[in-house]
Amino acid sequence: MKKGRDGSYAGGAVWQTREEADASIKAKFKAKSGDYSVFGVDADWDEDTEEPGQAQHDAAAVLGLPPVRHRMLKRDALLVRLDSDARNN
Repeated sequence: MKKGRDGSYAGGAVWQTREEADASIKAKFKAKSGDYSVFGVDADWDEDTEEPGQAQHDAAAVLGLPPVRHRMLKRDALLVRLDSDARNN
């Protein structure tokens, strides 16, 4: 289960494509392929997610990270295993 917005928690970060998630993880954590896993979520991009707050955009700029390209889950969503051969490593 991926946690959605709840009280002061803004919700889990999600990306629209596997490629965007991979690129963000590699940039932020300097992770190498195989050091992490990307899962899908059972959620509608337009209905179940929202833009992150300005603080996340500001933090990325201060840390020298690429612009924020993710959204935040508004509700809890089931994780979905993605096909391993579709992985963009």
